[in-house]
Amino acid sequence: MFGYVFAAAELGIRHEVMDLQNVPTVHREINTHILHYHVDVPLSNGKRWYKHDEDAGFKFPWPVPEGTDEVSETIVRKVYEAYQHLGPSNHTWTTPNRYTPEV
Repeated sequence: MFGYVFAAAELGIRHEVMDLQNVPTVHREINTHILHYHVDVPLSNGKRWYKHDEDAGFKFPWPVPEGTDEVSETIVRKVYEAYQHLGPSNHTWTTPNRYTPEV
């Protein structure tokens, strides 16, 4: 993403900046078409779901606690529905950590 921004600036490409996404902890209601879950997804009971946790792909806070905001509830519900439909990925990391690319 940063590469694109720098290349666009070098080429003189200008952009109209718009609020394109909802982010947990920033937005409580959905008002865009994109939900970005790059941060913890907080729940009303003080727990959270985070995509980088070791068990994030199979351990979900389900059912979502009542009183959880719309953005967080929708993210957890959609990830849970995908898991129910597709099953576990059974993926294991072959690199030192989840942030090192698997080539």
